[in-house]
Amino acid sequence: MGLSEVFHIVLIAIGLTLLRLFLNAVIFKPIPKWFKIVKHDADKFPESAWKALYYSVAWGWAVYLCIFSEEQYFFKLGHHWTKIVPGITVEPSLYWLYMLQMGFYAHCVYASVFIETIRRDFTVLMIHHFLTLGLLSFSYAVRFHFIGLLVLFVQDIGDVSLEVSKCVLYFKTRNGKDHKLPEFLANISFAIFTIQWVLFRLYWFPTKVLYSTSYIGIKIYPGGPFYLPFNIMLMVLYAMQVYWFTFIVKVLVRVLSGKEVSDTRETKEDEAARAKSVQLEKKKN
Repeated sequence: MGLSEVFHIVLIAIGLTLLRLFLNAVIFKPIPKWFKIVKHDADKFPESAWKALYYSVAWGWAVYLCIFSEEQYFFKLGHHWTKIVPGITVEPSLYWLYMLQMGFYAHCVYASVFIETIRRDFTVLMIHHFLTLGLLSFSYAVRFHFIGLLVLFVQDIGDVSLEVSKCVLYFKTRNGKDHKLPEFLANISFAIFTIQWVLFRLYWFPTKVLYSTSYIGIKIYPGGPFYLPFNIMLMVLYAMQVYWFTFIVKVLVRVLSGKEVSDTRETKEDEAARAKSVQLEKKKN
């Protein structure tokens, strides 16, 4: 990791922060006002809208490289290791995806503290951001970048459907009235998100990513360095997916019991604040 890469990462992190603030001002914050969304949900809408937009772009980029490239890195795991040469040049399309993703997670560290709502899993979330930065930096430095690409492919799709479902749900209480369609659509989106999480993060992560790094890589490239620390970081990341799945199960239980979908990571104070905000909005109307 040279100075040019660090410069690109810092520049992208600053650029994404400025872009986010700009989009918040001209699009993401005005939208809730136009639809008269209850204030508490209106305050959280910009965060989910921003993340839905970013992850859609980033995951689409990873899909193109992982599925539609000639090497087909998702299907042909041996191709992760046939080009492992220290110092080899990373092709531009993958290089800039790496720079974008590392810049984004550097931005997330700042945003989690100064822009976004603090939730119950704040500590785990910060660990995740630093761990992801570490994994991306490490995989780039030792040229395990094709594995990094596969990790991005299996990780980001869940964030797209999750943030979309949140955005839709925020439209439930508008103009002092509850509307059933947004909650119905949010339930469908959350069901899709749950299926994606199980398939991509709980199943394909170990059977594709960990299998490639802990078996195929050692078999094809036995002299490869840093397998142990790289696999430890990947296993910690997988443990986080299992941890966050417990929150998903709690939401599923709420849905199946006929209750409203909500973010189970929110604090009790935040939940009480939303209930109060909804009550006040209904009184006004």
